Amino acid sequence: MVIASNKMDLNQFVQAESTYKDAINLATEAKIDFPQALGYFNLGICYERQGKLQQALECLQNVLSVELKKPHKTLYMRTNYMLARVLFQLDKKAEGLDAHNESLMLANELADNAYIAKLNIIHSIYVTDDEIQLDAALDVLKNQKLWTDAAELSIMAARFYKKQDNYKLASKYFDEGLESQAKKLTWMEEEAE
Repeated sequence: MVIASNKMDLNQFVQAESTYKDAINLATEAKIDFPQALGYFNLGICYERQGKLQQALECLQNVLSVELKKPHKTLYMRTNYMLARVLFQLDKKAEGLDAHNESLMLANELADNAYIAKLNIIHSIYVTDDEIQLDAALDVLKNQKLWTDAAELSIMAARFYKKQDNYKLASKYFDEGLESQAKKLTWMEEEAE
C-alpha cells in the first residue's frame, strides 16, 4: 500500500488503483480485516482525487462494511470525513451531514484538532457558506504545517465557489491553495537539508 500511496502522490492514478486493488484482494484472501479496510479507504481517496465520486463513495462505504476484529476509531473518523466530503460533492447534503457529524463526534473524542479543522472546512463550504469559519479552520491546518491538506481544501473551496459564480471567493481560495502548495515545497526542502 505504501507503493500505491506514492503512485497516488505522483498522480499516477492507474497504477495506484491497481496496486490498492491487489492489496485489498490479498488482505481479503488472507482474511486480514484492517489492511482490507485500509485498502478500501485509500482507494476511495484515490478515486476522490480523480473526481470519480461514485467509485469513491462505494469504496468508503466498503470500509465501514468490513467487520474489524478490533474497532478502530481513527479509521472510522477518517472514513466518515471522506464520506462527508464525497457526499457533499455529490449534492447529498443530508447523508453528508450524517457522516460529518459521526466524524466530528469521533474527532472531538480523539481530540484530533486537524480533523476537527478539516470537518469545519467542508461544513463551511457545503453547508453554512461561512467564510470566517472556513478561514479560521484553514489557519489551524497552516499553523500545524499541514500544507497538503490546506492546499487541497483551499482549492476545493475555490472550485465550489467558482461553480457558484462567486469569483471573488474562488480567486481568494485558489490563491490560498497555491500559497500553501508553495509553502509545502519550501517546508519539504528545509526538512531535506
